[in-house]
Amino acid sequence: MTNIDKTKEEWIIPLYKIYVDDEDVNLISKVIKRGSNWALGPEIEEFELALKNYVGVDYCATLNSGTSALHALFLAYGFGEGDEILVPSFSFISTANSVLFVNAKPKFIDIEETTFGIDPQLILENISPKTKAVVPMDYGGLSCKIFEINEKYYFGDLGLRHVLIGYKQTDINKMLENLVFNQLLYLGYKVRVGKLENKEIDFIAERENKRIYLQTAYLIADKSTEEREFGNLLSIHDAYPKYVISMDALAGGNYKGVEHINIKDFLLKFE
Repeated sequence: MTNIDKTKEEWIIPLYKIYVDDEDVNLISKVIKRGSNWALGPEIEEFELALKNYVGVDYCATLNSGTSALHALFLAYGFGEGDEILVPSFSFISTANSVLFVNAKPKFIDIEETTFGIDPQLILENISPKTKAVVPMDYGGLSCKIFEINEKYYFGDLGLRHVLIGYKQTDINKMLENLVFNQLLYLGYKVRVGKLENKEIDFIAERENKRIYLQTAYLIADKSTEEREFGNLLSIHDAYPKYVISMDALAGGNYKGVEHINIKDFLLKFE
């Protein structure tokens, strides 16, 4: 029988180190000594309330693990059989398992060598009509390069966007576009970005036999902005409805058949 050296191996650079002080020990001991309501006690409600207020959202639910959180997220988005979700080749097993839990298919994408995160260029090469989501993963305290994809991307929750990259007033156009995108999905539209020669259409949205075109802008403050936002839509020569959505207080009416809508009216009244 081979003798196994059980001497503790010391890492030159530890992968992680858990910080625990007396306060942590006392709080955990208090919950254990209570004898019940470990997972759904008052501490959980207090934490959810604090997190909800910090992020600035109406609801917050904490789960017992990252695996459960991913599973719940995929269920909320309705992913299922026939769907494909891109995941990094280097990650904890739950990243792929959570995809399998909803009967979708994980597609492994290789990592890049700087942060060991999913390679943004390989994402573009592997996206297909079946692709429903990309699940990036940050490793070892290094943020992956997901934002280096040379394509548009949107956050499912603008509150989380603020937490991850901070609130910047200069990003108001991006946030407005993100808000419109999320609302279109909520209304049941399939949404894609349009290209017309060298012009971009922010959104082409389709639902049943209905199609609409939308441009977003913070403010139509000058003639050049007006020509860009309305002009792109006027370049589309079909009879489907076309809209420009902005935060202009006096938004309304239409310009050569393109309707101008204030963002509040879009969120509250648009169907």
